[in-house]
Amino acid sequence: MTLADRPPWRASMELGDFDGFEAAFGKWNGRFSQMSRGSFRGRLSVASGRHLRAFRAETNQSILTQGAADEDSVTVIPVTRGSEGTRWHGRMLERGDLLIRGTAVEYDNQSSRDACIEALLVPKRLIERSCEILTDGEMRLDWASWHGLRPDPASTRRLYRRLSALLLQPRPGIRSHEAMYDEAETLRCIVDALSSAAGLSARPFRAGSRDRLVARAKACMQDRLSEPLTAMDLCASLGVSDRLLRLAFKEAHGMGPMAYLRLLRLHAIRDALRAARDRDIRVGEILDCHGITRPAAFAGEYRRHFGELPSETLGLRERY
Repeated sequence: MTLADRPPWRASMELGDFDGFEAAFGKWNGRFSQMSRGSFRGRLSVASGRHLRAFRAETNQSILTQGAADEDSVTVIPVTRGSEGTRWHGRMLERGDLLIRGTAVEYDNQSSRDACIEALLVPKRLIERSCEILTDGEMRLDWASWHGLRPDPASTRRLYRRLSALLLQPRPGIRSHEAMYDEAETLRCIVDALSSAAGLSARPFRAGSRDRLVARAKACMQDRLSEPLTAMDLCASLGVSDRLLRLAFKEAHGMGPMAYLRLLRLHAIRDALRAARDRDIRVGEILDCHGITRPAAFAGEYRRHFGELPSETLGLRERY
């Protein structure tokens, strides 16, 4: 059976914990971080056709997604009620926006709690060709960059309905030519939405000075994850005021820099605990390596964030 003859497939799974969410994406070259506190629950739906891929991620917690650029595919995300609280590279998305992530742009988005994000992945050559054919070459976009567009509401609704249809369970007896028709109609809806936005003021997302400041601060935090690091230390290293740093992090992640640093440490320790499963090592040893001087207090914070104790992540029942 060739790729052209391959029938479409769809899958949907309930996710009872954060580990399951990460595992569901397999060997994707990226990272997920749980940004809000509490036990994780979610659902992931994926559909793959001859050319297009679609997914829907529903989560009860705020999730930060970071990963390398995909040089072959363009990501198309209609912003709906379920995803309007998402921050994309620090920019808050609004309902009705159409987000286009180009091939040279890394993933850096943070969802709100109880979010539902739906997206289409389209081969770059295919979307270029579709735009050329359907608009007689009049509509051009920089497919390496990324854009936040504002199509007319009707075309956005049509695109969202097509995306939702792709994620439904396959119709009984669906044939390959019917699946091809579904994809062709979806591509037409994408081009229609892009065309309707072409005459309006597009709002491209561009990394400004605050984005660069946040990136520098994150690099400094990563370098000193196991060391004491105060807000004053961080500001002194970056040469900025506390007010400016707080403003930049609030804009990017909805929290201050020190709260973000605590999340980084929580996830670093969680990674270390998971890596140490089935090894003769105690929770306290791992916490020591990460500069945790009050393990009992830390265990409470860890449980509030991930819904389990560090010892449970390690696979033990241990008293502090």
